[in-house]
Amino acid sequence: MAAAGPPPEEPQFAQTMPPQQSMPPQQSMPPQQSMPPQLEQMPMEELPMEPPVAGADGMIHPGRYIKGSMQKWLCCGAKSMDAPGCQPVGGGGGEIVQQQLSQTMPAAMPEQQVQQQMPPQQMQQMAPQQMQQMPQEAAPPMVQTMPPMHHAPVGQAPMVIQAPTPVAGSDMQFVDRIAMVTGASRGVGLAVVQKLVEGGAQVLMVDNEEQALQEAVLMLGGYGGAVLPITGDVGHKVAVDFMVGEVVARYGHLDILVCCHNSNFSTPLELVDEEEWNMCINTNLTGTFLCDQAAAEYMKPNGYGRIVNVTSQAGKTLGCYGGAHYHAAKAGILGFTRQAAKELGPFAVTCNAVCIGAIESPDFHDGIAGQQLRLNTPLKRLGTAEEAASVICFLASESSGYVTGATFDVNGGDVMA
Repeated sequence: MAAAGPPPEEPQFAQTMPPQQSMPPQQSMPPQQSMPPQLEQMPMEELPMEPPVAGADGMIHPGRYIKGSMQKWLCCGAKSMDAPGCQPVGGGGGEIVQQQLSQTMPAAMPEQQVQQQMPPQQMQQMAPQQMQQMPQEAAPPMVQTMPPMHHAPVGQAPMVIQAPTPVAGSDMQFVDRIAMVTGASRGVGLAVVQKLVEGGAQVLMVDNEEQALQEAVLMLGGYGGAVLPITGDVGHKVAVDFMVGEVVARYGHLDILVCCHNSNFSTPLELVDEEEWNMCINTNLTGTFLCDQAAAEYMKPNGYGRIVNVTSQAGKTLGCYGGAHYHAAKAGILGFTRQAAKELGPFAVTCNAVCIGAIESPDFHDGIAGQQLRLNTPLKRLGTAEEAASVICFLASESSGYVTGATFDVNGGDVMA
């Protein structure tokens, strides 16, 4: 019996194919997947993901960012700044990174091009099973050439970066602060008291109407224990000295003063007598002077203080109500505030002014009683006492340490400068 010869050799298709199409069948990827085998075999917890680190500018820069770049991204709703499809907006770093990615990530070869590169005779001789095992996309592995990326592989949810949650009580910016607020029974003054006590401060509430002051304390609800109500006229030095002395005697120091007292005078110029003139100036301007002077006496030795003098836009332009004496008093507060800021600055005591416009408050409605007014503010609405109080409390906080001698307008854009 003749010896059996060696089995006939099968056609070597891989030797006639272009080099880039010679991936063994066991390493081929199904047509629906474009992930390299190295990434497919690696579990999620072993993926090369580095935690985001804040750069020198304080911003977190993902892997595609150039260090120090202020590049912004438009993410097309992908919930990940590194998701495919993100487009850079502005800046100069993103375009360079996109070019690098396009050079290091070759596009998949179309199926028609793969078939055209194989001779027709070999295509006819291939078995159906071999045709199915033939790789459709044979791009080289991208793991070694891609920049570090922080998003999950294709087909899986992107990695979620958890932002830090606020610590309980972190908004208590007035803890251990002692404040004094005049005109505290209603409107902007009461809104300021509300924000201060919510922030942890102890507040001396001053007003010349005892019943209104008692009602205001009841409105504070659970914060009523954080306030000390005192009635008195800020236009008299004896009364002001008693108020400031009382708060220092009880709490040991005074950190914040907010002068919100206001008295409307709308008598026409030719009808204003000397008594009314003195009353208007004394209540609005002299009261602010006396309170600032008494508070500064205790703030300067402590090396800390915040003084906010609330005035009206009538001090800068024609107000919607108020006579000449009212406008003079409100304008005088602005000049007084600037000079006080200059003198108190070396002692770390700041002094600023806030000009209030058309605010939904009892004072505003009392001032416009009997007048026909048109609301010309760009915002087309009245402001709220809480909106004004937010600006005032910023100036009363430690965050405004480098702001002094300034005037802030809260008028809905009625007066722009």
